[in-house]
Amino acid sequence: MSKQYGTVEELVADLHKKLPWWKDVYYYWYRKLYNIRDFFVLGIPTAWQRARRGWAKSDTWSLDYYLAKTISDSIDHLIENMHGFPANQDQFKTLDDWKEALENISWTFKQSILCIEGEAVLPDQEYSNSMSDFFKKYDMRVLSEEEYKRYLKGWELFQKYFFSLWD
Repeated sequence: MSKQYGTVEELVADLHKKLPWWKDVYYYWYRKLYNIRDFFVLGIPTAWQRARRGWAKSDTWSLDYYLAKTISDSIDHLIENMHGFPANQDQFKTLDDWKEALENISWTFKQSILCIEGEAVLPDQEYSNSMSDFFKKYDMRVLSEEEYKRYLKGWELFQKYFFSLWD
């Protein structure tokens, strides 16, 4: 019969109790063997799928995260290694103007990652007091009005200059 807990704190305290030495040894080897199995079952097929078609089935398990991470990393690489800027755009007079737009796009996707991971929340809706308490308890921050405007601007820039994201 399973043990009943009155509170979550009791459960957490029970989980943090020291295990007998033999269970530590068992779990150590279990994790090692599990990692080896994962490498062959997930790692190699995932690498093969990405090499063949640019994405893997496992990427679709959280496609929003995969795309946000890929885009932000790619934009950061473009910022570091760019050699020019779109000539047909009136908005960019210098390379620094284009770099600023790219940094804003990258920042937007990094904020999206924080939202996906549960570290930040978009202020696009009204939250009840209980939700605000929940955010505080779990160190989730609601983006400020200024951050939210920058976030939306990044999406706008990404959409507007999508066909100019090249080097």
